[in-house]
Amino acid sequence: MKDIDLISVIVPIYKSELTLLRTLNSINDVRVSSGYGLEAILVFDGPDENCELIVSNWQKTASCKIFVVHQKHEGVAAARNNGIIHASNDLITFLDSDDELLSPRFENLSEIHQNEIVIGKQRIIFENNFEQHKRNKIVISAPSEHHILTMVINRQTFSSMGGFNPEFSHGSDWDFIIRAKASGLLIRYSNDYYVSRYLHDENESLNFNALRRQQLLALRNHIKSK
Repeated sequence: MKDIDLISVIVPIYKSELTLLRTLNSINDVRVSSGYGLEAILVFDGPDENCELIVSNWQKTASCKIFVVHQKHEGVAAARNNGIIHASNDLITFLDSDDELLSPRFENLSEIHQNEIVIGKQRIIFENNFEQHKRNKIVISAPSEHHILTMVINRQTFSSMGGFNPEFSHGSDWDFIIRAKASGLLIRYSNDYYVSRYLHDENESLNFNALRRQQLLALRNHIKSK
């Protein structure tokens, strides 16, 4: 892939000063080591002076294209939608501000077409004494096939789906994939690892009760629409 072939990486940022630099460095490391043309769209989901300072310092040495977006605190789904509005490339992917981007995500971008979604695997890393009793729930509650952190999608395809539903604070990825399947989009799964996902006790996405409620809501909405 040549430098002119760009993909936009959407990163919502909210109170992630302890992990943000690791995430940003992973984007730049992939850019430097592979030569892939990456555009980082950093969406601040509300004011955050600590994270803004981290981004400001990182920008001084980063070699990828960077665009910073500010919005009031509306949640991760709204932040991702907002990021895509400001993206300048045809291909879109997503990253949380406590995870690491992996280069295999970009190795076959030329094979991704409109009306198609490609989803890779996530490498799970437990940290900070992650509670043992939660580990057994991970496979059920956050499978790669429903997790947008490993998704690469054409911008027009995403827009045709109406984006993420901001009413979902935890289950917007489930809702999106369910709607995508219902609309007949081709979903292709890769055996490559697209992200290192760090799980710790502060992960809001691992509020299992809230996550399960919103997964059921997504399924109910799908059934009602049929």
